[in-house]
Amino acid sequence: MKYFFKTYRKNNDANGESLRVRRTKESTIFELVAVVLLIALWTLAISMYRHAPESIPTHFDLEGNANNYGSRLTLLVIAGVGTLIGVLMMASAYAPKQMTNVPMTINNMRQVNILSRMLRIMGIVMILLMMSIICMIGYPEARLPKICMMVLVGVIMVVPVSFTIAARSKKS
Repeated sequence: MKYFFKTYRKNNDANGESLRVRRTKESTIFELVAVVLLIALWTLAISMYRHAPESIPTHFDLEGNANNYGSRLTLLVIAGVGTLIGVLMMASAYAPKQMTNVPMTINNMRQVNILSRMLRIMGIVMILLMMSIICMIGYPEARLPKICMMVLVGVIMVVPVSFTIAARSKKS
């Protein structure tokens, strides 16, 4: 953690100007949405944990049929992983130059802001993905969690590419 903040402070561009990400109304909204989604994630996981049998489906084939079973504790582990990923993505949005691996040089504030927004969106999408995984485990016969998961996986593929293209176009 000490390394994170040390590199955060050294985040300078070629002119020596600071490329520091500052809190904005947009970033506050993204973070509040993430907090609300994390509360919903844990509420969903705990309520499903209470009502789930000891053995629940934990893996599905391409057709959506359960092909592996595990403990109901898996629901809480998934919620924990979702929380960790969401919080790390929101925190890394304050140092996108160090926390992203984009195929270009980041040298202006517009690029930093675009990458920061991308990290926040990806954090929210990852929390939603964990929620749909929990729903799919809790209701293996339902189609909606499977459709949501396919959409979210598509978003996970499209968002970084589109934001990288946008950041690349803002070179000067």
